[in-house]
Amino acid sequence: SSDLSTPPHLMAQPGELRITAQGALSGDELATVQLPSSCGVQELKRALCQATGLPRSLRLLRDGVALAGPRTLAELGLCDGDVVLAVVLRSATVLAGYGDGVARLWDVETGRCEQVLRGHDGAVHSATASADGELLATASGDKEVWLWRRQSGEQLRTLKGHTGKVYSAAFSPDGLQMLTGSGDASTRLWDVATGCETLCVRAHKRDVNSVAISADGRILATGSDDYCFTLWDPSTGKMIRTWDGRRGDGHSGRVYSRS
Repeated sequence: SSDLSTPPHLMAQPGELRITAQGALSGDELATVQLPSSCGVQELKRALCQATGLPRSLRLLRDGVALAGPRTLAELGLCDGDVVLAVVLRSATVLAGYGDGVARLWDVETGRCEQVLRGHDGAVHSATASADGELLATASGDKEVWLWRRQSGEQLRTLKGHTGKVYSAAFSPDGLQMLTGSGDASTRLWDVATGCETLCVRAHKRDVNSVAISADGRILATGSDDYCFTLWDPSTGKMIRTWDGRRGDGHSGRVYSRS
């Protein structure tokens, strides 16, 4: 007998499976799709993405195990009416900057280049994305930081003000601000919407190689060629704390990275 609770268009045909995706965190039912059991995981992901509008960084789990690899849904043991958990990863792409002034966006799974961002007149020393993935930023030896739209690859605006090469750039967690560090020994905070500089800190004595913003947006961090790693208050520009390797309380060399 047929299942009267299932709409006729969703009743599985011989050799086909109805698979329901459920939010791994929310527990909400996202969509039910129907496809042949001979399809693979990528086809299932594609169908769910089309049905829900979720990004391609979707990951599927069944009984706590990730569904992946070349095997078919039948070979993976999926049955008609099964429920899989859906998780959207923050990113399935990597943005990389190159010495030729170009930045490229790479698909982690396929290794294919998805997008090429051109226009800088110097090496791209830093390339990053906003937390929601909508905006990209490239910092260059041409002393500029460019903001780009992720979907179209269109250049949105240019952040100008540094008088030295820009070595590092970081979005704030809400994507509204950008922090940059430069060879001019300055650290600058920018309004992403307008491109206007809102804060300039000049305390390091050499190149600022690395910058970061805390998860709550209340602390800025900088690392420099002067062996110092420093924390700042973004509302005032005042130093909160510094570790100076020249005094023996920090790195004994240049600071290139932070997280």
